[in-house]
Amino acid sequence: EEDQASCLRVYWQLCFNLMGSSNNTVELSGKAVDEEEVNLSSNPLRVTSIACKTILSSFFGRYELGAHLAIEKEVLKFMKIKGGSFDAQLFWFHRCLCLYATARTNKTKKKQFKAQAKRIHKELTNALKNKNPNVPHHASLLNAEKAALAQ
Repeated sequence: EEDQASCLRVYWQLCFNLMGSSNNTVELSGKAVDEEEVNLSSNPLRVTSIACKTILSSFFGRYELGAHLAIEKEVLKFMKIKGGSFDAQLFWFHRCLCLYATARTNKTKKKQFKAQAKRIHKELTNALKNKNPNVPHHASLLNAEKAALAQ
């Protein structure tokens, strides 16, 4: 129960950051939670905070930070596209968006970021083919990012 309450506070802080109620854009510190004071050793809380920071990185244009957060292995175990948590598809979309954007700007690791983005894009496209109603707009935006990367 303590993990659930802590994870919920992280989501509240995500909302506060998106509303501009926090001084920080991608750091989870403000009215609901302060990541420096929270023990991130529990897996659910750590995964939730990384997912929220990836989403914030995508919204606030800190794509490289989001791409590096998205590469963390333990997050990938918990945030599965198929059969994952309720926010998994949102996380994977923002993760892919950050990877495509970073591949466009980071010339030294372009292939690494692009390859990971393509894998995620393919999974989301397959979900679209399987008539998942939550994916069409994600797939369209990722198609545009992929096209921008190809230019």
